[in-house]
Amino acid sequence: MPASVIDKKAAKAEKAAKKAAKAERKSAKAAKAERKAAKAAKAEQKEPSAAAEPAAKPVAAEPSARPTFSSFADAPFDERLVVALKAAGYTAPTPIQSEACPVALAGMDLIAVAKTGSGKTLAFLLPVLDKLSKGPKARAGAPRALVLAPTRELAQQIGVQAERYSPVVGCSSAVVYGGAPLHEQKAALNRRPPELLVGTPGRLKDFLDRGDLQLSE
Repeated sequence: MPASVIDKKAAKAEKAAKKAAKAERKSAKAAKAERKAAKAAKAEQKEPSAAAEPAAKPVAAEPSARPTFSSFADAPFDERLVVALKAAGYTAPTPIQSEACPVALAGMDLIAVAKTGSGKTLAFLLPVLDKLSKGPKARAGAPRALVLAPTRELAQQIGVQAERYSPVVGCSSAVVYGGAPLHEQKAALNRRPPELLVGTPGRLKDFLDRGDLQLSE
């Protein structure tokens, strides 16, 4: 057979082999891409994508949906508080007291808004005093409950109610604010460490800076 014919056949065979190899590589590449896509789809089924919306968190019920009470006789307070309220002429809670007290007694955070004279002070003081009645006595410089008031006048008003009802459950209270001698207030705190402390930010900071008050517990 002439050499030219053999060369042509060899070239043709080589070309066919290259074409077959190229097709094989292309097929392998396609198969690899297919496996990668299948793996990604499987992973997506197991885990939500980053763009997916997070699962909805449980929404706390509105205060109005929580248990309330229409009479102080039905309130879950220390019996001594109920007797003291009755003696003071209070038989039924105001709306803010009826709504807020159960939430506070449950130990939950609470933000309440109501007009002046609606009974807001007792709405938070009664649950606090009920809690204090069940715990240990306060140590010097370490009250068990703190009421922060923005002004001296408001601190004094809250202090009047605190001093009225604290002794009922065997607790003591005190009020500290600016515009009054600090050493006198310090002496009063040392004489009888209060379970409940009412104060303004500035005067409380004075006590903290001097190391006379501890609020870490």
